[in-house]
Amino acid sequence: APRTPPRGGRRSSSSRPPFSSLGRRAAASDRIFVDGNTMRAMKTAIIKLPLPATLMAVCLALRNNDAVLADHADAEFSRLNDDDNAMRQFEIMGSSFGGMSLSPAQKLEKRTDDFKGACQSLVAGGTGVMMNSWEEVKEALSEIFTFAKVDIEASSGSQRQATAAGGGLPALSRRRHQPSPKRTLKKAHNRSPMKPPRAKMTSRKSISEKFLTLDAYRAKIRRGMGAMAFRRIFQQGEILASKPAISSDEAAAARLDEQIKQKEAERRSSLEVAEILAAKEKANKEREAKESASKLMRPLTTEEQSVVNNAIRGIGPEGEILARQDADSVQRGSMQTLRRGQWINDEIINYFLKNCLAKRDEKLCAKQPGRKRSHFFNSFFVQTMFDEKNNNDRLRGKYNYKNVKRWGKKVPGKDVFNLRYVVCPINLDNLHWTSAVIFVEEKRIQYYDSMGGTDWKKLEGLLQYLKDEYRAKKGEELDADEWELVACTRDTPRQRNGFDCGVFTCMFCDFISKDCPLVFNQDHIDQCRDRIALSIMKNCAIE
Repeated sequence: APRTPPRGGRRSSSSRPPFSSLGRRAAASDRIFVDGNTMRAMKTAIIKLPLPATLMAVCLALRNNDAVLADHADAEFSRLNDDDNAMRQFEIMGSSFGGMSLSPAQKLEKRTDDFKGACQSLVAGGTGVMMNSWEEVKEALSEIFTFAKVDIEASSGSQRQATAAGGGLPALSRRRHQPSPKRTLKKAHNRSPMKPPRAKMTSRKSISEKFLTLDAYRAKIRRGMGAMAFRRIFQQGEILASKPAISSDEAAAARLDEQIKQKEAERRSSLEVAEILAAKEKANKEREAKESASKLMRPLTTEEQSVVNNAIRGIGPEGEILARQDADSVQRGSMQTLRRGQWINDEIINYFLKNCLAKRDEKLCAKQPGRKRSHFFNSFFVQTMFDEKNNNDRLRGKYNYKNVKRWGKKVPGKDVFNLRYVVCPINLDNLHWTSAVIFVEEKRIQYYDSMGGTDWKKLEGLLQYLKDEYRAKKGEELDADEWELVACTRDTPRQRNGFDCGVFTCMFCDFISKDCPLVFNQDHIDQCRDRIALSIMKNCAIE
């Protein structure tokens, strides 16, 4: 990833520019046709987003939505209704001559790539454009898509009408099915009063009456063998330490019943005590985690704030080195990206994870014997694993374990599977920062995105990395069925603009590595920027 990702200006939703200003509107022949099924899938994906959202967020969400991509790729072969089929035939005829040599799989891949490329074309200019509804999103996407103007919906009279997309095509109506005379005669026969009535089915109640319930069955056995024999054989799962002699005396039976009740009471009491203790321990852990999280969000002292102001707002050459740790360093120009409203670059993120969070984790393990270390990969790990810098188009973006085979030697103890957390920051096309965390002890890989997305390709790639690493280091196969891939959850903190994604990514890694719940939100981000700056200047994450 470059040192400074591209960024757009900050605009409020009230001053949203006209959609035509996002870029040159493509000619009708160049825009991609979107059929009714794909349009409904797009609408569903947009409704699930936390609106209002930037046009950049909308385009990235559509670009990475598997359902939308699948519907669009399969549109060439689907037969939802006659109107959409007619519209698709015009689209297919216009491009069939240039792609006759393509296989069906290649055609599907090309349609998917065209859709992604169209969405990508609006990302750069959509960072400050806010979308408040599906109608606004549809209007903005009209720059690159031609939406079908037909949508078959159920009506009360079962009659359906459609209007063809574009003014040059006449409206197409759905063909009515005319029943054959033979079928009409069959229906008339079914309605004939001369047809003998069908035999009534045996009611469910009459069948159930033939079977006894458990209580009734136990009562029947008790009557058959007698009360004393029943107590001696069926003690409700409890085996007494010493069985008293059973006599026909009613007093002995009463004593036996009393012992059974006492044993059951003791068992229930022990279970209740265990449940109470477990609930109390869980509440204590949650309280400690929240207290630890609140300490992470503490206000800075006057001296600390002065250090931060000099680092990110002070005057000096951009190439001046303000922080250094071994071979890593941070220049003043990079520190200035921590100012409010700026994209932070990979130099800030990588230094914060490697030299601040890792050092704090080392101290934390020293204070807590038995706690396993965590490892923080830099942003180039996932990028290298997927060969995203390869000049070969066929290999670019493909998983390649050989590229990162030696990275496992850099983790504490040189064993990835003997760690607590493995943190992986992810740069998506130099446009958005996310992260994935491997919870080694829990055998879980979870995705964290401040815009609510999930890149399943990255999650599956990390699981494949663990399988290859296990095979290479231990000579055995990893049981992948024991591992769980978790998408970004609804309670993950969300950003409300187009430039704070890097700060959210740093905070995800910060809080998770400290076993803290993600209690921060957009209102805390300016404070988080100062926290990152102070940690870098001190070469250790602040407590």
